[in-house]
This record gives sequence, structure tokens and C-alpha cells, in this order.
Amino acid sequence: MSLTRGANDVFGITLLVLMTALIILLGTMRPLPACPDGFPASNVRVVVGDSMLPTISNPALIGVNSDIPRDMLGLGTIINVRYGDFIYGHRIIGWVWDSKGRLFYVTKGDNNPAPDPIYAPPEAILDASVCVWG
Repeated sequence: MSLTRGANDVFGITLLVLMTALIILLGTMRPLPACPDGFPASNVRVVVGDSMLPTISNPALIGVNSDIPRDMLGLGTIINVRYGDFIYGHRIIGWVWDSKGRLFYVTKGDNNPAPDPIYAPPEAILDASVCVWG
């Protein structure tokens, strides 16, 4: 047996194993339930944490949509905000404007006793949660 044929055999076997694993994986996957009426989920996030209990369990999958117009982010909307390297998802409970007229969202975790100490500028909002699974 030549070295080339041996390498081809290893490649072929590896490819066969990977394809079989993919077929098994795809066969066991179930689609996520549909979101309720409103904006569809364009992506999924994994939530880990207690700040949104009991609305969002720990852990949970949430469907999110980054295409929701900012003017539709009203009171009660759960938004996902990037703060440095950290992403958190909390509910909008109000708005504030700074001295230059810039809008900031006031957020709070449902399970937290007080609003978040840092206000979220619109550019930090990644998306809004549109459905929760778990």
C-alpha cells in the first residue's frame, strides 16, 4: 500500500465518520417553537443568570431580533445590551436624556431589587428578546 493511498483511506474514513455524525445530529434536532405574534426571532441566545427570573429561567434559550426599530423599544421590552465584554438582557423601565439630548434606556432585571446603575445608550443595544424557550 502506498503512502498516498493510505492517506486517502484515512481521509475517506474520517469524512465518512463526520458525515454520519452530522446526519445523526441533524436527525435528532427539533426546530425551536415558533415565536408568538410580533417580530420573528432572527437569532438565538443562551441566557445564564438569575436576574430575569421568573420570566426567563436559568439557563434558557431566547429568540432575539436585531431588526426591531429603536422607536418600537417601549416600556417592558427586554433588550440585550453590550457593556464592554459583557452582554446582559434586562427589561426597559424608562428613559433618560443627558444634557446634550442623547437618549439612554433605563433597564432592570425582573429579579433585581433596583434599576441597573448604568444606563444603556442606543448604540449598545444588540437586539430585543422576542420569545423565550425555557
